[in-house]
Amino acid sequence: MYKKLLTLTLAALLYLCLAPASNAQTRPPRTDTPPPRGGDPGSGGGGGGGDIGRHVPDPASLIRGQFIPNGNPTNKGLEIILYEENFAQGDIVDNGDIVLPYNATAKGRFRYSEGDLFLHLIVHGNDGLEYENTKAPANDETRSLKISGMFAGRLITFYDNPSAQTDDDWIEILVKKAIPPTDFYQINSYQKSFEDEYVKVTYHEHNGLDGKVSYINVDKN
Repeated sequence: MYKKLLTLTLAALLYLCLAPASNAQTRPPRTDTPPPRGGDPGSGGGGGGGDIGRHVPDPASLIRGQFIPNGNPTNKGLEIILYEENFAQGDIVDNGDIVLPYNATAKGRFRYSEGDLFLHLIVHGNDGLEYENTKAPANDETRSLKISGMFAGRLITFYDNPSAQTDDDWIEILVKKAIPPTDFYQINSYQKSFEDEYVKVTYHEHNGLDGKVSYINVDKN
């Protein structure tokens, strides 16, 4: 009887020792890629739930611009509106609504003090008008913009450098397709290169341009 009991005990111990090794062979291979966080509402269940049911957009997709039809109630013509926050949110920067004739080119630095000139405006019309404008947006404020009333070939360039030098951040916004004065195109940040049907945006990176714009050039490409 004791011999039979000893035999059963040894068999049970042998099974317990071999079972983990057997399970390890059938376990799925380990991956170094963590499982995705979040998911559909109601997924998961337990354990804190942090991001479950919460949609987190891709930051890169938010930075790109978007065309808004019938979105410009002012309908002023060639217009650039500068905003203090990304995604055309927050206040318009002080004197940040720039309206120009369709055939105008303009350049100038943003306002450091009330006495600084902003635009040196050149109108390529029959009258050859040329003048300077003291209505300048505030320096180092804007982070996003809306543009409207733009014909194809218009080029808008922003510089961090107040003398329009390219030794710091700068961005080129080339209008590829006309944007009527009834519509606008919104660029959510100056720190992303992208291209779509309406614009080609090229960002030359140094240490960031959002909230650092000091000079603008509006020209024909």
